[in-house]
Amino acid sequence: MESGVKFLKREVKVDGVRLVALYLGLENASMLLVSEQSGRLGTLALSIPETMHGVPYSTVILGERFGDIAQMMAEHLSRKTGKISLFSINLKTITADKIAKRLLQLIEMFVEEG
Repeated sequence: MESGVKFLKREVKVDGVRLVALYLGLENASMLLVSEQSGRLGTLALSIPETMHGVPYSTVILGERFGDIAQMMAEHLSRKTGKISLFSINLKTITADKIAKRLLQLIEMFVEEG
């Protein structure tokens, strides 16, 4: 890989459902895509690091299903990395609230590795 670029892939099972997590770490940004069974783009949220008032800025830029979870995870990823962050979630058979804790764990793991 080029200097400053990190790509990681992990597969985890939650309630019998296989989730695929793809992480791309760049010098100035990070991106995490989580989907069921295969790599797919889903609802996409963008977050920038905290402003001088301590409030991160985030918005959903694509889709609407699980937009609140995507936005919260993008903010968490941005807070952890101090970088612009994109987070995508594409789920069909499991709900985001069931895997929210696992998503936070994935973010922690990718930030430590990447």
